[in-house]
Amino acid sequence: MLQSVIVITALAILFIPSNTFSQKPSIACKVIDQASQNISSCIFPFKFQNRTLNECIVDSEDHDKPWCPTRIINTTKPINSKEDLDGHWGNCLEECVVNRDIEKNILVNHDMKFLGDNGILCRECINWKECPWAKKVVTSLQGSLSPTQKNFWIKFMKSQRCGINGRNICCKAGPKINESINSKEFGVWKPDSSKFECGTSLDSFFIHGGADSKLGEFPFLALLGYPYYSLKCLDTIYLCGGSLINKHYILTAAHCLTIEDKPLKIVLGEHNINSNPDCTNKFCAPSTQKRTPIKIITHEKWNIHTPTKGYDIGLVRMDRPVILAREDSQNSLLSPVCLPWKSYAPGRDINEGEETFVAGWGRVTNNANKAYENYCAIGAATPVLQKLATNIVSHGKCNEEFTQFNVSSDQQICSGGVKGKDSCNGDSGGPLMFKDNGLSDTPMFQIGIVSFGTASCGIGKPGVYTKVVYFLKWIEDHLEP
Repeated sequence: MLQSVIVITALAILFIPSNTFSQKPSIACKVIDQASQNISSCIFPFKFQNRTLNECIVDSEDHDKPWCPTRIINTTKPINSKEDLDGHWGNCLEECVVNRDIEKNILVNHDMKFLGDNGILCRECINWKECPWAKKVVTSLQGSLSPTQKNFWIKFMKSQRCGINGRNICCKAGPKINESINSKEFGVWKPDSSKFECGTSLDSFFIHGGADSKLGEFPFLALLGYPYYSLKCLDTIYLCGGSLINKHYILTAAHCLTIEDKPLKIVLGEHNINSNPDCTNKFCAPSTQKRTPIKIITHEKWNIHTPTKGYDIGLVRMDRPVILAREDSQNSLLSPVCLPWKSYAPGRDINEGEETFVAGWGRVTNNANKAYENYCAIGAATPVLQKLATNIVSHGKCNEEFTQFNVSSDQQICSGGVKGKDSCNGDSGGPLMFKDNGLSDTPMFQIGIVSFGTASCGIGKPGVYTKVVYFLKWIEDHLEP
């Protein structure tokens, strides 16, 4: 029964307000188009003579065979007979007539698209209980429908399932958009630093040096939560980080997405895991925003068995867009990080010795027992978001430190190497950041992704980071509206 209910959710998206005349294809009525001999959807509503019809029509010319139009060129001109349609009509089967009646009652107040339609992508993949029109559909299924009718709607709803495990329903779907359109509402949006759309700290100043970060200092940091059953102390353990690059996507490391248990939870806007809400002497931050992954993408050349050979990059699409602070500062502390999309963007060409920053909730100790205690107590290696200033290390020096493999100058960056200061377990997937000239009023650009280092953290060897600029085309190619 639950599966039936879940699958039913996406139906109500389709149809139009009853006081408008907007035609669209039916999901319940498929007929053979007489002109093309292809299976086509009926178009409803349509004007026939002096009537507006929302179902198949029976007229005397057809010997009581119901039919419907499959294409209408002039929507304002009434159809007087099938001859006006140039063969773009089809005979409706009895099943179509019955299911259309149900479709009409359930979906009449909705005007959206469905998965399976040409060029349609899911925009909001959520639990059916959170989808506004789901309750109406579920109520209808619990009514006096025939087995045939129930089977039809259940089959349709199965086609609307989405998410990694197919447990959610596509509550909102829409057409693909032209790549030149860069609206922040779409997953292809590239925030522009010149318009202050990204990389801005929401704290009044920028402090670094291996200590607690300030509330709102890194408004793009994400926690990735996993069902880490082996610890048997908490349902969710936050083992990796990531960065918000637009309202729909988290950028992280591939190795964070290919461990045995995939991430099931994303938390954004967190600062102190022990505090809810997070507060300073001046204000309290909005609540965190929690999302679930609906699509996980890792680089095609990533190999979990050879993690030091590069391509350690991945994307996670969230079930629904986040709210940004620019849109609603009362309910959000989020802002995406800047990526160096433009040829002149800071961090594209970075030199040895230049200062970078890393942040995360990773381990601050090499004491495994202490780290275990924290994971079991709070779900992370350390409760407060940590930050650290590091300096770029040349590839030559980096390869001297890691003699057992070659660090790629094309797709990897080395930074750090000061004893006692390093990114560590739990920071994986988080961003390596750069600010032009270290100025506090310039946006933060993500130039790297925490990839790997030594088994013991902070022993004086640099960390190795995935070089973001090398993978910009890959990122762009895998963003969907």
